[in-house]
Amino acid sequence: MCELQRIASHMVWLGTHCLDIGAMSVFFYCFRQREKILNLIEAASGGRMTPSYFRIGGLMMDLPAGFDRRVRQFLEDFPEGMQTFDTLVTGNRIWQSRTKDIATSAKKMPFHGASPVRASGQAVSTSTFAAIILTRVTRPTISMSRWKRAATFGARFMVRMRELEESYKIVRQAP
Repeated sequence: MCELQRIASHMVWLGTHCLDIGAMSVFFYCFRQREKILNLIEAASGGRMTPSYFRIGGLMMDLPAGFDRRVRQFLEDFPEGMQTFDTLVTGNRIWQSRTKDIATSAKKMPFHGASPVRASGQAVSTSTFAAIILTRVTRPTISMSRWKRAATFGARFMVRMRELEESYKIVRQAP
């Protein structure tokens, strides 16, 4: 459930980011995926934005009948959505020109309160960063060679996309 919410949150980030740089289609595709997730969360908890499904000592109730089937259906469709995002965003010359060499950062970013995504996008040592900030660190499985771990917005964008894929994998592992 938490990873589904994480995917939904990343859909808000990706959609609004693309909307800010003029890619309106991506916004609609992201919010369509987010809507599917919010429907799943609502089915399980009765709430869409602030589900009170988790309680001290357990859960509010069992999952509704057919919930696992609905999640599997979402999981079957989501990789196609990810491919659409990749095609519409990273292959887009306008996006590339608007994000190239934008928001570069200094190597001492962990000491200045930067997020792990910024550090990972810049290739700051994870151990150095973990000593400063306690947070979840994903183990990337996707090569960032085409971004050459440059300290740019594009590199941080790829880190967020990897996080989406990792969350997807975690949800797929659930029985």
